[in-house]
Amino acid sequence: ELYDLAYRYDSDGKFEQAIEHYQQWLGRFGDDADVLFNLGNAYCSSGAHAQAAAAYRRCLQVDQRHTDAWNNLGLCLSQLNEPTAAVKALRQALLIEPTNLQARDNLADMLE
Repeated sequence: ELYDLAYRYDSDGKFEQAIEHYQQWLGRFGDDADVLFNLGNAYCSSGAHAQAAAAYRRCLQVDQRHTDAWNNLGLCLSQLNEPTAAVKALRQALLIEPTNLQARDNLADMLE
């Protein structure tokens, strides 16, 4: 129920409420890659890029092969003015999934 409520808040653009509910879910059930990924997305959408990067890193501790988390981590690090780390994260996404067009496009944009 907490997850569904968090996801609805997230979908409705109510990011602070989504963040609160994702955190409650994690506090109750422990780290889960998909919940941490969605938490990162909610933080990112709210403009809290440092918190988003931390959530994506936690997600990657649970699932090192979470390509979308690597991709979004790269985007957050770019927003945080950490281009070297951003490129590294995007390259990691492509190592895991070489056909990921989103990561490929994001890496190309970073390298321009």
